[in-house]
Amino acid sequence: MSANVLRRELALFTEGPEVKKRGQRRLEKVVKKSKRASQDETAVAEMAGVEAKRAKIEPESGTCILCSKKSPLSELSKAAGNSSWKTLCDAAAVRNFYPILKLVQEGAVELPNIPILYHRACRSDFTHKNHLATLTNAARSSSVDTGDAVRRRSSREETGSTSTVYDDKCIFCQRASKFIKGSRTRETVVLAVELRANKTIRDAATSRNDERVLALTTRDMVAAEAHYHFSCYRNYTRPQKPQVETDIEDNIEKKEMIRCIFNFIRTDLFLNPRIVPIVDVATDILSSDTFSVDVRDSIKKNLQRTLQREFGESLIFFNVKHRVYLMPDNLTKREIAAECVNLKAEVKAFERTDGESNIVRAATSLRHQIKDAHYNERWPPQPAELTSDYVKIPDSLRVFLHTLICGSGGSSARADTLVWSMAQDIINAVHRGTIRTSKHVLLPWVMKTLTGNTEVIRILNRLGHGCSYTVLEEIETALCIDKLASVEKDTVPLPSHVHPSVPTVLAFDNIDRLEESLSGGGTSHRVNGIIVQPKSQSCLPPQPPSAVSKADKKRSIPSSSDLVPIYSGGKREGPPAIKPADLSDTLAGATSLAQRRNHVWIMTRMLEPCDQTISSWTGFNIMTRDRVQVTEDVVGYLPTINAPATDMATVQEILREALNIMSSLQLERIPVVLDQALFAKATEIAWKDVDRYGRIVLMMGNFHTICNFMSSIGKMFGDAGLRDVAVESGVIAEGSINRVLEGKQYNRAVRLHKLMYEALMRIIWKGFQVWIESNHPDKEPQIRSTDLKIRSIKEDVCHETLAAALDDDSCVQSFDMFAKYLHFLRTKHGDLARFWMMYIDMVETLLGLIRADREGDWMLHLACVRRVIPWCFAMNKVNYARYLPVYYAQMTQLHETCPELYRHFNQGYFSVQLRPGNPFARIAVDQTTEETVNKDTQTAGGTRGFSLRQGAVSRYYLTAENRATALRQLLETILVNGSDTSHAKHPDLSTSRIKRDESGVTAICDLLENDWTNPFADDPSCLLSISTGAAAREDVSNDLLNTLQKGEAAYQSFQKRLEEGTGFHDTLNKLNLKTFGKIKQKVVKGTNKEIVLRADRQLFATMILIAKTRNLDMQLVLCHPLGPLPWSLANVDGSMKKTNKAALAKHMEGLVEPAENVDKRSATIIDAMALIQKMHGENDTFEELSDRILAAALHAGQGSERIDVVFDTYTEESIKAAERVNRGSNEGISFSEIRPAHKIMNWRRLLACSQTKEKLVVFLAESWKHETNREKLGNRTLYVTCGEKCLVLTRDRWKLVQALECSHEEADTRMFLHAKHAATHYKTIILVADDTDVLIISLHLSRTIDSQLFIRRGTKVRVRMIDVGKLAAVLGSGVCSALPGLHAWSGCDTVSALASQGKIKALKLVQANELYLQAFTDLGSSWNVPTDVFNSIQAFTCQLYAKNTKIVGVNSLRYHMFCAKKGQIESGQLPPCEDSLMQHTRRANYQAAIWRRSLENLPDVPTPSAGHGWELDDGGSLTIRWMAGLPAPDVVLNLISCTCSRTCRPSDCSCILNGLKCTVVYLYKKNNVDHTARNMEYFKHSFGVAKSVSNQVMSQNAGRKAKDRKPKEKKKKEESVFTEQDFKRFQREYFGKR
Repeated sequence: MSANVLRRELALFTEGPEVKKRGQRRLEKVVKKSKRASQDETAVAEMAGVEAKRAKIEPESGTCILCSKKSPLSELSKAAGNSSWKTLCDAAAVRNFYPILKLVQEGAVELPNIPILYHRACRSDFTHKNHLATLTNAARSSSVDTGDAVRRRSSREETGSTSTVYDDKCIFCQRASKFIKGSRTRETVVLAVELRANKTIRDAATSRNDERVLALTTRDMVAAEAHYHFSCYRNYTRPQKPQVETDIEDNIEKKEMIRCIFNFIRTDLFLNPRIVPIVDVATDILSSDTFSVDVRDSIKKNLQRTLQREFGESLIFFNVKHRVYLMPDNLTKREIAAECVNLKAEVKAFERTDGESNIVRAATSLRHQIKDAHYNERWPPQPAELTSDYVKIPDSLRVFLHTLICGSGGSSARADTLVWSMAQDIINAVHRGTIRTSKHVLLPWVMKTLTGNTEVIRILNRLGHGCSYTVLEEIETALCIDKLASVEKDTVPLPSHVHPSVPTVLAFDNIDRLEESLSGGGTSHRVNGIIVQPKSQSCLPPQPPSAVSKADKKRSIPSSSDLVPIYSGGKREGPPAIKPADLSDTLAGATSLAQRRNHVWIMTRMLEPCDQTISSWTGFNIMTRDRVQVTEDVVGYLPTINAPATDMATVQEILREALNIMSSLQLERIPVVLDQALFAKATEIAWKDVDRYGRIVLMMGNFHTICNFMSSIGKMFGDAGLRDVAVESGVIAEGSINRVLEGKQYNRAVRLHKLMYEALMRIIWKGFQVWIESNHPDKEPQIRSTDLKIRSIKEDVCHETLAAALDDDSCVQSFDMFAKYLHFLRTKHGDLARFWMMYIDMVETLLGLIRADREGDWMLHLACVRRVIPWCFAMNKVNYARYLPVYYAQMTQLHETCPELYRHFNQGYFSVQLRPGNPFARIAVDQTTEETVNKDTQTAGGTRGFSLRQGAVSRYYLTAENRATALRQLLETILVNGSDTSHAKHPDLSTSRIKRDESGVTAICDLLENDWTNPFADDPSCLLSISTGAAAREDVSNDLLNTLQKGEAAYQSFQKRLEEGTGFHDTLNKLNLKTFGKIKQKVVKGTNKEIVLRADRQLFATMILIAKTRNLDMQLVLCHPLGPLPWSLANVDGSMKKTNKAALAKHMEGLVEPAENVDKRSATIIDAMALIQKMHGENDTFEELSDRILAAALHAGQGSERIDVVFDTYTEESIKAAERVNRGSNEGISFSEIRPAHKIMNWRRLLACSQTKEKLVVFLAESWKHETNREKLGNRTLYVTCGEKCLVLTRDRWKLVQALECSHEEADTRMFLHAKHAATHYKTIILVADDTDVLIISLHLSRTIDSQLFIRRGTKVRVRMIDVGKLAAVLGSGVCSALPGLHAWSGCDTVSALASQGKIKALKLVQANELYLQAFTDLGSSWNVPTDVFNSIQAFTCQLYAKNTKIVGVNSLRYHMFCAKKGQIESGQLPPCEDSLMQHTRRANYQAAIWRRSLENLPDVPTPSAGHGWELDDGGSLTIRWMAGLPAPDVVLNLISCTCSRTCRPSDCSCILNGLKCTVVYLYKKNNVDHTARNMEYFKHSFGVAKSVSNQVMSQNAGRKAKDRKPKEKKKKEESVFTEQDFKRFQREYFGKR
């Protein structure tokens, strides 16, 4: 075999073109070393003869002289001349290639006569200059020694030199260049130029006891021109960590092991030369038990390098099939050849024997050994005992399988696992399933745990990989019965690995089980529990014999009939008087240290963000806690309580079980962790019976507290821009953001706040550096020194470097200055900075809560809980506000009430260590419940949906610990070579996660600094949304900025109750502080009076009733709207009533046939914003979006020579402002800059913002101007509007078009200005727009534009082309002239419609009456409404509501309609009063006037608030002016409102004095106080109203208070003013359909 190995190495070059460079170098090295090692000249001659024969030149056979392979003559080449032959000869001389050298020795100095054939690829590799140079240099640097066993110095060792200067190599690694760690860039050596380098290197060499480097330092480094890599110099001179005792012992042990290996090489391998696998050297020599495993592993990794350094070229190393072999240089080729011949002879002799009979004999022998082996199987098998040695595998079977898998080579961890698995299957199969190995129990058990799929278990059983499902159920049942038999009656069965007298924590949580049932009903709610202990070294009591015989084959346990005892609590009790202990100094210190660690992390990640190597918050804390010893805690499952957690009886059962467990474990106190809901009930029971439950320490789960706190952060900052930042930066998907802000997706929410916190802190740190330069330049040295310390942490992230930075004086001073700057931002840098500093503080509190659990820091936990309490009061978290102060007070007194438990918590055991090997992985106890028992229950393989049988559920929970142990045992068995996964890399430490987190932080910073509002910009800002730019109202700003102070005041008020021990269960008033969400709510204000009229379903009827009872003139009363808004024009929320505009367009389309043939030489004008609205821009960058929009525009204009893309413009005082608000402009995302590479995540929110759309238009115009985009135009011409300007683009150039500059706001009108411009060159113009406004304007201007107009409407499914000229001819010129006024008056985007009055009805009425036709033709001709036009429109309105009426005034019509219906009419069914109609007509006139001036570039448009139906509100925004007068007569208004504050006294209330129910009672309906009866009694006696009327109102009022009560149908009485039908109509009008 050794000869074959060498033969392969020597013949590597014969593989032709496929030979790699690495193989060539290895070949050359092996050949050279083999020849040097040759001691026998005869053997060399023989080998040379063999090579000569193999490479014998036979031109007629077509053999390559270089690789000796025969090939067709067509594939071979020959030397072209003497120069080509000389090149081959030179290469042969370097390579010592015998066939060519022989020809040269025979005199073939010039090209021989015989043809020299070779493959081109072989010649190329053979004569490669770099390879030849490498061989030449190697030959020069190595000394040639033909002695027997002369030891050669390693090529790595420094050779003596008489030169006055050192070589250009690194004096440390002795290489000229090397790759920089983590990159593909080479690092070159640098020249020593500093005199101090000599001393630094000498000191480092002395401390390392490095004799070689010490020898170099005897000369002056600068004078000797010493070179080194900067990284090598830094690593070599870095102070070495002090070795602990174990490190010294390891070094001594390593030296001893290396000495043994060297002794083996010298005394064995050199004396008995042979080829040996290097693995065997490591295995045989290092197999002694005296050497530790860790040291053995480290030696094996560097064994080849160690041997090369010691023995140099005396040992030859080579690879065969990824295995490294070594042989001494005194092993001759004759010996190698002889060994090869002997091995081949042995193989042939074995092949001649009867192979089949040998296999049968071997199989029979193995079967007998398996049968005769002794197997000690216990019933039921305990999961902890099911290790890899549970069933002993016969040695012969192990050797057979190992040889079958690996051959005669060495072993591997993978092979060992396969051998173990196959051996288990064979043993089980030979014994026909009677012997259940550990694999055949663990594998199906784990599969059931992970999947819950019994079919998978059956498949595994049929394939021989596991026991049957029946056997598995028998095992689980036997284990369950054993556990029940081991406990006494009325006690709780505990997990077997729980130790007595060890501090213990219990936790309980509610779980909803979704059992499978036909109807879906009958599901149950249960309470799961866990028990947690630190790992103990004490011995557990021996296991008693099993209570179940293997022959019983039980597969179920009887159902338990235990019912939870009924709880009868009586009067609720509060806590005894309690006051938190004063731990302010201790808690402040814990908080300060945690904050500084966070700041160090932020600064470390800021050093090189472009090449980020520092992980996020979790990963950084893992690495800086490298000295912490981690011990996994013991977690066991408790039997489930089959009752809902909402019942007090269930909570009482939890406390009873806790007492039983405390007694069983012989404990004095036991803490029980619950969520807030269970905690509230448990404390109530415990306070009621202190003597019984006083030893139970009730605790609120920190995990649920964190989730609640994150919901407060989301409520506070979600609408302030946090929601938009999370989505737009790509950190959180839009579909998940709501649940993230509510704290219901824990991991995503925590990650969002970490990234947002880091981004804000980076922005703050930049401002801090500027602040230092401006205000404290004397502190800049400390800042620079701190930066150096932080860089040392980046180079080596560990506890030592972090502690050094935190203790460094310059760092402490820098952190103090940074704290002052943060205080400056909180107090003196504007409201916006102050507001977002509150976010910084809240996230630091959040991270503190998490850190406290992860590190087991009890004081930090208490400090953060204290900081959370005021936020619970401020954010209306009433339940946490009530109970969290109690929990905090009790825990701060724990050192006095329960010292042992206090010490236990201070050691970190209030949280749980689930993962071994991670020093930053402790989690809250209630989170442990979620991660263990709840997760196991709800995921596949749990109880969710598997059974309704109580016995099956009980068995599941009682054997939960066994399933967990089985899973752990199987994983430990199949792990590669028993490796431990405890050191598995945390996800936050992976490179991909680091890059992703960095990209998220960078995206947030870019959004805030470049696109949106930077809350910490140099210029202080008022409070506004950082995404939309919407400013907070004064009341909202006051609440937000003082949230913490108000919450703290509320907490202090409640704390007084706790200290007094009274009023605990009294009502906690909600603060109801306003947030940014309140900005979206609309406030309707009255005129002339500060009276807020609510759009109530009974308001109109109340006003009518008042007018009737006071004998007012109803005609005068009905001249008012009788409401805060005219209900015929407005909706309850203050928005305009809408009508179906498309119905009018559809009606007119039906008057003509769609056009089919359109002149190809045409111009297409596109409503660009309508085109953009149809697109989906999510996940596109702005650059990609620009390309898509351009492509869509060119596609829409295909076939046209000219394409006009017309955009809207956006002005501050716009009549479309109200419509844009209704479309969500207040919630739109505002970008300060459009950057091409920014990825759009929230497309619709982006389009909702006018400012962003304006910037988008500018970006598109600039982008399309580039040459690459102009090339896409071809021969077409593109006109693009940008603000008031217009650009024309062709393939060759672009320029501004002066003739198309205009001040139009809407693209609807600007399109016709472009049409007029295009009509000078094109006879056909196509307008691409679906808006009805465009159709109306085109009909009006059809005769003015000297070209044929077409409008393309519809969707991709059905596109219609309307010939505007034909349609105008059908309608007539008079109707076309009246259409703008009629369309605006009957309802458009800026003018409201009339309730229940459609456009087609109005059009037909205009077509039938010349007076009305003329009125609407004149509407919009001037900016003011003439009196005669308004009178005609009044008459038109009357005809619209009452077709055949002769009434021409809307006020009179309102009265007559009211009388005709006998008061039984809804307010929206009446026409608007004259006051409201006048305002409505003015708005329509203003809009129509704009449309009629579409062909003017700069129309003189007056301000809309100057008497045109709009007005400016208090904030300067343009709003609709619904009426100029009062909503109702003064006498009615005075009766509707009163000045009562919160309670009503009949003697002082103007409502009751005037016979109405009190307004304050109306506003505070939640008090459930009904004054209607008292008011109506007073009303009857005072005003003498008919009794039937009063009773009717009272009965209807009762019906409104009980909506589920079906009203009794009564016969309508003619004299009734307010009936049940009225009430239903009012309900539909004011509240919509129910």
